[in-house]
Amino acid sequence: MRAFALQLLVCVVAHSLVQRQHLHAEAQVGLARSAMRHTARRASRAAPHSNFGRMLQGLPHAAGNCVGNDGGNSSSGASPVIAVAAFGADPTGVADSSDAFDAALAAAIAQTAPRLMASRIRDLGGVRIDLQGGDYALSRPFRVPQWLGNFKIGGGSVRALPSFPRDRYLIEVGGNATACALADHGQKSCNANVGIEDLLVDGGNGTALGGILLNQTMGGNVGPDLYVVGFNRSGITVHGGHEVMLHEAWFGTTYYDHKDKVALGCGATAVELFGNDHVVSDVVVFAGQTGVRTTGGANLIEGVHTWNSGTTAPPCTGHGILVQAPSTRVLNVYLDYTALVIESGAKPRNAHVSVADSFFLGMGTIVLCATAPQSKIEGLVLTDNTWNSVNMPHNATVVLDERHGNAFTSVLDFVMLANIAPKALFDPRATTVTKELSLANATRWDFDFSDVLVFPGVDIVSARYSIEIDGSAFARHAARKPVGQTVAVETDVPVDAKVTITVTQSRFTAGNGPF
Repeated sequence: MRAFALQLLVCVVAHSLVQRQHLHAEAQVGLARSAMRHTARRASRAAPHSNFGRMLQGLPHAAGNCVGNDGGNSSSGASPVIAVAAFGADPTGVADSSDAFDAALAAAIAQTAPRLMASRIRDLGGVRIDLQGGDYALSRPFRVPQWLGNFKIGGGSVRALPSFPRDRYLIEVGGNATACALADHGQKSCNANVGIEDLLVDGGNGTALGGILLNQTMGGNVGPDLYVVGFNRSGITVHGGHEVMLHEAWFGTTYYDHKDKVALGCGATAVELFGNDHVVSDVVVFAGQTGVRTTGGANLIEGVHTWNSGTTAPPCTGHGILVQAPSTRVLNVYLDYTALVIESGAKPRNAHVSVADSFFLGMGTIVLCATAPQSKIEGLVLTDNTWNSVNMPHNATVVLDERHGNAFTSVLDFVMLANIAPKALFDPRATTVTKELSLANATRWDFDFSDVLVFPGVDIVSARYSIEIDGSAFARHAARKPVGQTVAVETDVPVDAKVTITVTQSRFTAGNGPF
C-alpha cells in the first residue's frame, strides 16, 4: 500500500512538470509571436532603405553605417538620436545649415508620442539632436519653441555666418515671457529638462548678440564641455525659469590670445542670470567686461574662475562677478585680477549674501557698491577667504564704491570671520576689528579704528575690552562710549597695562553677534 502511494505521488509530480513545461512552451511561442508582430510594426514605420529598417526586417546593413546612426533616416523609426547631417546640414561649416537644424527638430517632435510633462510641455522622450562632431554654420538662430522638453543637443560646433542677425543668440530656447507667465501653472516655466552639452558655440567675432538663451526653462542642463566664444553681449542668458545648471564651461568674447581682446570684450557679460534658483559651477571666463551677473535671488555661484579682460581697462572697467540680488551664495571662486562687486541700495540687495572659501589674486577684491544715498547692508557674510594682492592701489580687502553722492549708513548682521590677507601686502579691513595698546604709568588708552574699519561713515556700535595690569597694582577701569570710530578705556589710578579691545560697526540681531 505504501509503495502504491509513493508511485501515485511520483506520477502526479511528473504530470505537473509536463503541464508546466507545456505551458512554458506555449508562453514562449506567444511571446515570440508578439515580438514578431511588434517588430513588424516597427519595421513598417522605419524607412525601408535605412539601416534601422533593414535590421528590423532581417536584411544586411548598408556598408559603413551603424544602427541608430545611419545618416539620419533612423529619425522616422523613433530613434533616440537625430543626426542633423541627415537633413542636409553641412558638417564642414561652409554652407548654411539653418534649414537642416530646423528640420531635425521637426523630426524629433514628429517621432515622439504626444506625452506631456509639467503643464503643457511636450515630452520628446530624451531624444538627442546630434552634431556628430561636425562644424555647422548658421544664418539664423536654432530656435526651440515653448512647450517642449526632455531633449538634448550637442556633439559638435555651431558658428554664426556674417549674415547672422546681430540681435539674436545662436541657440534660443523658449519664447515670449508674457505668454509663459499667463500659462496656468505655478512655476511659470514653459520648457523643461533641456540639455545642451559637448558643444562649441562661436558668435563669429561679435556677429551674434549671444551664444545661448534660455527663457522660462525648468531644469536646464547646460554643460559639460561647453565652449562659448565670439559673442558681442552675452555668452549665456537665463531669463526666468528655475534650477538651470550651467557647469564645466568656458566663455570669452574672443580667444584669450587675441590682440584686441579688451576692445572686443567691452560691454559683454559672459553669464547673465535674470532669474532665481539657478546654479553656475566650474566655469571659466577669460574675456569680457563682466564674468557673471546675477539679478535673481537664491542663485549659487561656485567654483568660478574669472580673469576677464575688462577689469583694468578704463573706460571698459568690468567685474569678475556682479551680485545685484539677495540670497546669493558665492562659494570657492577665484577672482583673478577681477573684483567681486556686491550692490546695495536703500532696499538692500545684499541681504543674506554669502562669500566663502574664495581666493582673490592681484587686484581681485570685494567691492561694496552703494546705489542709493542711504544704502544698507543686511546679512552679508564673508568667511574663510584669502587675498594675495599684487600692486593693489586701493590697499584693502573690502573696498567701498560710494560715488555719485551715495553712501552706506546702516550695517546689520555683517559677519567677517577667518579671512586671511598678508599684512605685508596691505592692511586688511573688516567690520569687527581687534586692537591692543600697552602703556606705562597711564590712566587712558585711546584707540582709533578709522584705518581698519570698512565703512568710513558708520560709527562703532559696540565695544568689548580686557585689561592686563603689570605687577600687583589694582585699578578700577571702564570703557567710554565710542565716539565715531574712536573709543577710550580709562583707569582711576596710573598703571602699567595692556588693553585689548574689539569693536564692531555692525548691529546684530539676536544670536548673530560677534561677542
